[in-house]
Amino acid sequence: MIKIERTVNRLKRFLRSAQTPANYRTTERAFTRRRKLPFEFLVVMILRGRPYAAQTALNRFYTQMDMLDNLISAGGYHQARTKLKPEIFIALLQLLNEGFYQSDPDDPGTLWRGRRLLGFDPTVINVPDTPETRAAYSIQVNQHGQQVQAYSGVLYDLLNEITIAASLGKRCSGKQMLLEHQDAIAVNDVVVCDREFGDYGLLAWLTEHQRDYIVRLQSNSFLSAKAFAQAEEQEAMVDVEVTRKQRAFVKEHQLPEQIRVRLVKVPLCTGESEVLATSLLDQTQYSAQDLAEAYRLRWEIESYFARIKNIFAVERFSGGSVQFIEQDFYGTMFLSSLESMLIAPTQTHLQQQQDPRRHPKKVNRMVSYSALVDQAIAILLLPEDTSAQTIEKLERLFQSKPTSVRPNRNNKRTHRSLSHKNRALKYKKRPPA
Repeated sequence: MIKIERTVNRLKRFLRSAQTPANYRTTERAFTRRRKLPFEFLVVMILRGRPYAAQTALNRFYTQMDMLDNLISAGGYHQARTKLKPEIFIALLQLLNEGFYQSDPDDPGTLWRGRRLLGFDPTVINVPDTPETRAAYSIQVNQHGQQVQAYSGVLYDLLNEITIAASLGKRCSGKQMLLEHQDAIAVNDVVVCDREFGDYGLLAWLTEHQRDYIVRLQSNSFLSAKAFAQAEEQEAMVDVEVTRKQRAFVKEHQLPEQIRVRLVKVPLCTGESEVLATSLLDQTQYSAQDLAEAYRLRWEIESYFARIKNIFAVERFSGGSVQFIEQDFYGTMFLSSLESMLIAPTQTHLQQQQDPRRHPKKVNRMVSYSALVDQAIAILLLPEDTSAQTIEKLERLFQSKPTSVRPNRNNKRTHRSLSHKNRALKYKKRPPA
């Protein structure tokens, strides 16, 4: 509670600082005067306004602020947004992470074996089709037509459900996306990735820079992995040599041409086995069961993508320009992490009150999102001495209508046609009035 209050107050001070508008404006003259929509109001409006039509969001914002005499038009709001750099939301996310992980050394959040467990994965974001977005992002072409898509790589704390870093741009390899966020990965972190990342170049880079990893391998990733998959042994220590395709990358980054890797088989419910490669070589400290548990937690990032697309509606962009798209996207990254930080005490409370005869309970993310949007003004704009009261109010709201956790569910995946997948793209939907 104290750590959360400190972090919220740091966010408030950052938004109110006279230096912040100067660092995140597109022109020197922007935000130099106190207008009807000042800098900090604009930032919060972008965070809470996307579920509604622009004028409706403005009406609600100024009503809640009790400042209807200063109400502006939707056109004035959009004009103000052109003066704001999207990087403001990246800065807010970094500030939130610093507060969550560093403000209280005795409370570093939930850890796995005393270490932060980070998942990385790319996802596709459908964006409006304009000449500007076609130049900035990628175009997916098939027999049904064309779709402009941005590719996002997200580094995600799997246990605390907080976004560490994110990017948005053209299509590129998963390895290239991950290396863009190399500075966000600390030495003691463990990175968990799916099969796309099981190439020698990435594993060698992580090994050379003392970043531990758990990566699922494809059956043909390395000769030693292929031989291990066909053998009866469940674990093996192997020396993997650089592959022909990765020689140029290894030479460019001055990486070793041979690395020591631990291979572990993990049984699946289908009777098959998957092969994990890891740099955690100590079998006593990290058992095969520990590694299997850590890899299964990687699914949390898939759940996160579903949450930001379906609850936060990240693809329902408020404009067609790259600037507006990046404001909405990075604003969602910050808002989703703020939500995860705020619901953590409630989630702990629900676990402590658990009835052993019933399914475990967790916070209903639709309820927490709605409460967060409604209370965004109180969280980020009201004076610091109101923060504790606002956080307490949110905790009571978060406890309403929790959802049940049903372990070991295994729903059969249905393969839908492309036309069915794309028939209701969020950004084409009309926002509710």
